Amino acid sequence: TVATIDDTIVDSASPESLPLVIGGVTGAGGIIDNDQPSISTVEPGAPGVGDNNVVEGNSLSYTVTLTGSTTIASTYAYSLGGGTATATSDYNTTPTFSNGVSLVGSNLIVPAGVSSFTVTVATIDDTIVDSASPESLPLVIGGVTGAGGIIDNDQPSISTVEPGAPGVGDNNVVEGNSLSYTVTLTGSTTIASTYAYSLGGGSATA
Repeated sequence: TVATIDDTIVDSASPESLPLVIGGVTGAGGIIDNDQPSISTVEPGAPGVGDNNVVEGNSLSYTVTLTGSTTIASTYAYSLGGGTATATSDYNTTPTFSNGVSLVGSNLIVPAGVSSFTVTVATIDDTIVDSASPESLPLVIGGVTGAGGIIDNDQPSISTVEPGAPGVGDNNVVEGNSLSYTVTLTGSTTIASTYAYSLGGGSATA
């Protein structure tokens, strides 16, 4: 009987072989590592690309990379949310996972043989004009944070179209001068926005 040592080192290959030879006959035993690699990065979008944010209605994927491959089923603390995005209103709280990863309570269970996986979160295309965009949606796995975000695709409406300076009785100008209209929206646009436009139709002739 050989006592094995429970260390804290993540072995690059597991099981590690431990042959015993007696009288020319070999018994091929081995030692399975029970240490797990740590989380290296949690990257929103494609790794190395500036695509941390998605337009609402699209899926936001995070690529999770470990410092090595798991040799046994490994557990990592998991948290989604805590930013300005609102659960169930801005995103679905039940993401999908690749490579056999599963969510149990507030922990992710990563099966053996996995060195990276994705977490995909469905965002919700609502009709609300968000006051701040993008809305942050952090994902924390094993103490490492990925800072994703959701871009609002709703546009503010037109509040007023004011000839001349707002609030001043200067709606008319003497011909030969420029007539300016100040257009005010109900909020700031977060993406390029389109509005119907028409000039004319009164007694002035184009």
